[in-house]
Amino acid sequence: MDDIRLTRQIDARTGVPWTRTQTRVLGEAQIRTFEALCRIGGRRPHELASDLVLQALRELRYDPEVQKVIAEISEALADPDGGPWCRVCGCTDEAACVGGCAWTPDPLLLGDLCSACLPQVSRTVGEVGEAAAIGALLDHLPHADAAELMALARTCPADHIARSAADVGGLLEGLRAELAAVVTVAHDQAQAAEAWLASLETAGEASA
Repeated sequence: MDDIRLTRQIDARTGVPWTRTQTRVLGEAQIRTFEALCRIGGRRPHELASDLVLQALRELRYDPEVQKVIAEISEALADPDGGPWCRVCGCTDEAACVGGCAWTPDPLLLGDLCSACLPQVSRTVGEVGEAAAIGALLDHLPHADAAELMALARTCPADHIARSAADVGGLLEGLRAELAAVVTVAHDQAQAAEAWLASLETAGEASA
């Protein structure tokens, strides 16, 4: 996908994925409005910006168009042929870190990791302890979505897990093809019904 990609990271303590973004307020009128909203709500600027973003996410999460794009993003993240990308900095084979980097095993087994980010992750493991970090991952597994599970399976050192991930990927592709066939038939039937109704309306107008 050529879409803008946020850099995803994993909280070592909770195992919950998170990302950071930055908002720029332009124009004196907008700045003053933003400051007024901060004062009214008793929120600091970054807190208010976060509140507004989260509110928009909650309101739009179930919008059909948003759901369509969510599905596309999830598919891209779960696509084993899409190539690895570092879970910390987002680098890829085509866009490596400045100064160069290489793929390296992730101490937390949370996804693809590049050598440039390994020291940062290793420090995190040292701060929380390996057992605590693995425990957080264990707690998160029951709540992980399909894309996360596929990413974890691809980087798992156990060969049978990687093979299972490949099998699941094949099953998903088969399911996708079957769903596409069924939806195509439904789409054709709906178009035929609409054309038939339109012809009845046309005939009715002609006889009037």
